[in-house]
Amino acid sequence: GLKVRVAQATGAERRSGKELTKVGSSGGEMWSRTLLKSLRGARQSSQQSGERSLGTLCIVEAKDGAGGLDSASKATLACAQKHLPKPFVALVASDAKGASEEAAGEIASLAGVETVLHGVSDKEGANGLLAEPLSQVVAALVGKLEPTHVVTGSNTFGKNLLPRVAALLDSAPITDVVQVVDESTFVRPIYAGNALSTVKFVGKGPLLLSVRTTAFGSEALETAQGAGAEVASVGAEEVAAGAAAEALSEWVGEEKSESERPQLDAARVVVSGGRALKSKENFEMLEKVRQVPNQSGRRRCREEKEENTMYPP
Repeated sequence: GLKVRVAQATGAERRSGKELTKVGSSGGEMWSRTLLKSLRGARQSSQQSGERSLGTLCIVEAKDGAGGLDSASKATLACAQKHLPKPFVALVASDAKGASEEAAGEIASLAGVETVLHGVSDKEGANGLLAEPLSQVVAALVGKLEPTHVVTGSNTFGKNLLPRVAALLDSAPITDVVQVVDESTFVRPIYAGNALSTVKFVGKGPLLLSVRTTAFGSEALETAQGAGAEVASVGAEEVAAGAAAEALSEWVGEEKSESERPQLDAARVVVSGGRALKSKENFEMLEKVRQVPNQSGRRRCREEKEENTMYPP
């Protein structure tokens, strides 16, 4: 695609001949006692140097009956494992205790993971997926762990959660990331995907990201050598912070259509047709392209269309 570099009307600066958009944070950094004993030494060192102690906080979703991590969660973990500062701590949000523990055990076996946290709510059910209390839990964790980066998937779960976390931390998020250039520079689509914008974060942090499933979902996750990471429950202080916001929303239910086809935001190839196809028969050609997504399949459909005298190719 066409790559463009854009800059805001104010606060733009040129670096090495490239125009980069400034995305900053005006909020002060929060310093407090570290949640995990293994991070205490790093935190003390970071306080003296004025830097954050942990690499990345990775937030993933685990749903009951999903049979493991979904594609968005795997893409989020792959981005954190391959492209973001390490070590990273994973936070599992789930609508069921069993699904949360299963996902936590799966993540703990990955390379680069230091700790996996689960149990964001002390109530059973889907309260663990509600964005209002979960954002308070994440903000409290960021205050204790002091990560440089916070990353989640660019799906419905992430789009609902990340803006709330950004508001609580007073830090501008960078959404729909499709490429990590370096630890503070990222590529994201603009103008409905017709152009790519290179964005550089220059604030104090933490740097908040959501990543596209199609951009990182094909990267294989690396398994750790030896013992897995520690699996622990979220601390009482963080759970209490989330409980204080539970009155803001209530889980009523979820209705979704089941299909054998992949989700649109997770599909590697999308075949679409509109009014120009004109007839039911021509729409059936799209099914053939979907079933045979290669050059021979496209050629065969084109030949069939050429035989139809009503609609020229």
